[in-house]
Amino acid sequence: MILEALMGGIIVGVVASLPPGPTWILCFQRNLNKGFRSGIYSGLGSALCDTLYSIIALFSLSMITAFISDHIVLVKIIAGVVVAFFGVNILLKNPDVQLRRSRGGDPSKGWKDTATTFVMVLANPTFILAHITLIATVGSLGLGPTEGVFASNAVMVLGVFLGCMAWWTTLAIIVGLVRRKFRPTHILWINRIAGSAIALLGVSLIFSAITTLYLA
Repeated sequence: MILEALMGGIIVGVVASLPPGPTWILCFQRNLNKGFRSGIYSGLGSALCDTLYSIIALFSLSMITAFISDHIVLVKIIAGVVVAFFGVNILLKNPDVQLRRSRGGDPSKGWKDTATTFVMVLANPTFILAHITLIATVGSLGLGPTEGVFASNAVMVLGVFLGCMAWWTTLAIIVGLVRRKFRPTHILWINRIAGSAIALLGVSLIFSAITTLYLA
């Protein structure tokens, strides 16, 4: 059952990372602007947060999930503000500066890339509910952890982390292969599009929270 739990965790990690969203756009933008290393560090931040959400889901930390459900409007507003902030920050970035730093051998501050991505994913803890659904789904396929067995749960958590990192590493490699074909002008427009998309996603979260509050 340990191997099944590991495979189930990997599937959860990959599926949780695949859907395009603010984290996906942020990692793509950093891959393109600052290079492979920045993309990996950014993906690591997302993987760590997804792993944290899986721990909460697997070990039945009902107090946290209940708090999120009871304060969903506040959670969405906070998430929206944080995501919108990241979007505006990307929108205002100067790609020439970032490209000179990466080409000049100035290494990206990995901890900063990891921390900022972690914070952006952490700002939307409703992802915990998605992890609960994914874990239940793979469990129904016989790839879930053994109920009540700590080791099985721990192995699945490891699988989630490995699955997430597999996806973000793949993305970094793909972008790295085409990165040299992009000129600063292209990257500037990609920054504008990516920043605008992330900012709009943040605003949509805030609007969703306000709508929920109004309907309630």
